[in-house]
Amino acid sequence: MPTRPSLPGKLAAASLLLLATACSGAAVSEDGRLSPSAGAGVVQDGEDGDDGEGGSSLITAGAGSNCGNAPSLDGDGDGVTGADGDCNDCDADVSPEAAEVAGTGSDENCNGLVDEPTVCDKNLELTDGDPRDAARAMGLCTTAATDGYGVVEAKWVRADGTPAEANAQVGILDGFGPNVPALQGSKVLALSSGHARLPSQPEACNGESCRFSMGTAPEGFPQDVPSCPGSGLISDDIGLELRLKAPANATGFRYRFRFYSFEFPEWVCSAFNDQFVALATPAPPGAINGNISFDGATNPVSVNIAFFNACDGCQPWAEDCLFEELVDSSVECPPEPSPCCPDGPEALAGTGFDQWAAQGAGGTSWLETQAPIEGGAEFTLRFAIWDTGDSDFDSTAILDDFEWLGVPGVFTGTGEVPN
Repeated sequence: MPTRPSLPGKLAAASLLLLATACSGAAVSEDGRLSPSAGAGVVQDGEDGDDGEGGSSLITAGAGSNCGNAPSLDGDGDGVTGADGDCNDCDADVSPEAAEVAGTGSDENCNGLVDEPTVCDKNLELTDGDPRDAARAMGLCTTAATDGYGVVEAKWVRADGTPAEANAQVGILDGFGPNVPALQGSKVLALSSGHARLPSQPEACNGESCRFSMGTAPEGFPQDVPSCPGSGLISDDIGLELRLKAPANATGFRYRFRFYSFEFPEWVCSAFNDQFVALATPAPPGAINGNISFDGATNPVSVNIAFFNACDGCQPWAEDCLFEELVDSSVECPPEPSPCCPDGPEALAGTGFDQWAAQGAGGTSWLETQAPIEGGAEFTLRFAIWDTGDSDFDSTAILDDFEWLGVPGVFTGTGEVPN
């Protein structure tokens, strides 16, 4: 494994608009944020919706002639009558047996609440090696075997899908440092090409680089950045693979994540391009080699993605790239962003990316990926992270707040979570 030269560095390729240009239906504001419009399915942080009322007698478009409030009738044909607790017998997606889905403003499961979050991570431990508990830390609380939808199977894997064992590269954390709390419940899932630990926790890396294990990348990866040097080598890879069954009334799903790296800012646009991917099988429309977390230039999550907003400075900016640009005319280094890291260093505090960062470090804001799914369908999601080019300068992704969506027109894309 080659060892890179010792140089300083940083980035925030703000010129990359974080939205899949191949996807349609997404309203985008001037600052590049996903607009919470009818096609976008974006919900603001902590927005759970208003309290709902049961017993609706609304007649929905296309409802049958028997649609109404008669307790003994099943007007919408969902197999549940008003006497059985169906609070809207004009909508087959609403009954006590339905799943609550986000973004509809409806009480799908007839419990009197609208878009209520599901929480099942309260008692999970840092070193819990059960991959189903890792899913719970993200907000996936139901299982297909007992609830009819949710997790079918969960397992730890390498980036290429081969089996792996839980180790210090995975962790269930109480947020990521004091300034980045969990969005849902009380825990987040961390995946790292180093150690998924905070400085005070057992097995903390206490440095910028702490592993070496050669890996095999998924087909089509590592994905090179246009006009930047590339590498086909990966190491220190780890992943969580989930087999999921969508609720019958879901039109899509979404999850939220942040990405941190010691590669920033020195190794922007270099061959050392640590990556985080979310590979969906079957791949939804708009996915890139099956990956559903990417920016407007179709780049996977790395230091080259937009919204690398948290750091304490952008110097030395893309130093390795600038050297390559001198000797290779095909290399075009991105300009230093202005403003540089508008969120400042607060999101790095207490994470190790602040105290171990001898040559710099940075992170993204909360980002949200969403993708369409057919109600009742089974599919696989593989979340994976790795070092590219060598095993130096580790990166970490934290994941949280998985939700099923019920809004129409869900598209495949990633955007910044509105403040």
